[in-house]
Amino acid sequence: MSNKLRPTSLFSALAIALLTLLACEDKPRENTPSGDTRPHDVSKDMSATDDYEELPCGVGDDEKWLPAPGMRPFIVNGHRQHDPEVAPLSSGQINAIVALLERRRAPAGGHNWEITCTATLVDEFMAVTAAHCVSHIIDLDDLELRVGPDTAHPAHRLGVSEIIISPGYVESWGTDQARNDIALLRLSDSASTESLELTFIPLNLEPLPDSFVGQRVQNVGFGATSPLDWEVAHNTRRWWTVTMVVRADSYQFVVSGGGESAVCFGDSGGPALWTFPDGTVRIAGILSWGDVTCLDDDHFARTDHETTWLRALLQDTDYCGATTARGRCDGPRAVRCHRSSGDDEATGRLVVEDCRAKGWVCEYDGDEYPSAVCHPGSCDEQRTWIGRCTDNHVAEWCERGEPRRRRCLPCGQRCEFDDDGLGFYCR
Repeated sequence: MSNKLRPTSLFSALAIALLTLLACEDKPRENTPSGDTRPHDVSKDMSATDDYEELPCGVGDDEKWLPAPGMRPFIVNGHRQHDPEVAPLSSGQINAIVALLERRRAPAGGHNWEITCTATLVDEFMAVTAAHCVSHIIDLDDLELRVGPDTAHPAHRLGVSEIIISPGYVESWGTDQARNDIALLRLSDSASTESLELTFIPLNLEPLPDSFVGQRVQNVGFGATSPLDWEVAHNTRRWWTVTMVVRADSYQFVVSGGGESAVCFGDSGGPALWTFPDGTVRIAGILSWGDVTCLDDDHFARTDHETTWLRALLQDTDYCGATTARGRCDGPRAVRCHRSSGDDEATGRLVVEDCRAKGWVCEYDGDEYPSAVCHPGSCDEQRTWIGRCTDNHVAEWCERGEPRRRRCLPCGQRCEFDDDGLGFYCR
């Protein structure tokens, strides 16, 4: 008998080899807009078979999906989307973070609008920014707030009728320049509009806990994306980055970008957003100044250092709007209103949970008064999107409320924690 393969056997062998190579690619695939052709629809059935552990690399396994390209890095080295694990925000809250533009007149006549700082809508008629961003303004017509992800194509424009600077603010360029560096902008008209979803983000007016140092906060702004871009003229978009709080004193706290990603020129006045223990996202500080490399330490004025005058101006603000305690499922987000025993019907706080961060889904849960919450779906409560590794190097995680798994050893890999955002996975 000849030891050569017959043509049909050769083609079969090549086909099997090709399928095995494709299945064994160790780089997760990028997410597609539709997501309708995911391989785990088939692999779920295969993983239930008795010989699942004996299948070749990748066959019958799930894949963890990378974020869509719009959520990838490009602030300096920032992201186009926020981190829902740090600050789960509704689309209305995202719209509340706006660009502050100043009209600059040319010597030869005419004018142009330039991004100078970032601000946050905290009330229907009020925005917060840094005092140094507006302390020099004489003509209020020279200020404009633009709502939307790109100032070149704003969804809404807002004028300013009054600038209210912290009573304790003194312009300084020393190491204490963050002291009282906060200002409120009273709007010429209501920020609310029927054509735009808008949910105001509250200022934190309670003392920050001792555990705040060491926590991650969400930074956001419309500033430069390079430390060489001093005039901020080349960026018109809103960018996000997460930094860690490294120290704090009575009037400021300092965050570190770790030499990788941080705020920059034009991000001044922007918020440091933190999810407080009660589940609400609030503004913990206002960006004052930072390292000129736009990669390391940045200083935020603490909002809880400014409680007296801020409370007087914002005491009746309702951050829930039409949202009730039952809440709603806003796509993958659970949105509901939280009112403590001391709150009246007009002073609730909005709670937003992004269920995608856990790999779970939004559902209405509860016996007598069901409310919108993140639910594990078919997963057990210990299984989230971050996942876990079994003793025999199988990565297990939850995705959209469904349990997923992938064997690492058949592909010559081990199950480990991936620092690039994939959680526990084959490496």
